[in-house]
Amino acid sequence: MRVAKAQSELGGIAEEDDEKEFAAKLRAKYDIPELVYLFAADCSGLGKDDVKNCMPHIASFVKGKLTEDGISDLIFFFEELAECDYGWILAERPMGFYNDQTTADHMDDVRREIESIGTRSRSKNTKLPQIAGFCSADFGR
Repeated sequence: MRVAKAQSELGGIAEEDDEKEFAAKLRAKYDIPELVYLFAADCSGLGKDDVKNCMPHIASFVKGKLTEDGISDLIFFFEELAECDYGWILAERPMGFYNDQTTADHMDDVRREIESIGTRSRSKNTKLPQIAGFCSADFGR
């Protein structure tokens, strides 16, 4: 929710404000690491409504009850639709999107950790709604 709030506020930046300075103030306000890239929610970033849509998936993630399709759906949602650093949101490990020092290996490690956390339980939640629409792993089943 902190990322969604910060990105929503970033979308309301005044033209005369410096975006980097404004983003730095939001990072401090919401305790968001510098490696977490912030998008303006009105452009493409995670917004408050997006958080409501993905909360059932996040609750299942925390319990380890996501299916393979469910974790794929959640990751696709975060990567492509909500465009946010889901590594930090889900596992407190910034993925460093748009950071020249970040390696693909680092992002792959974080993603593997997220997948292992979200699917660790033997019982699975098979009743989650699709959040990535026609791009969902189980679309049309």
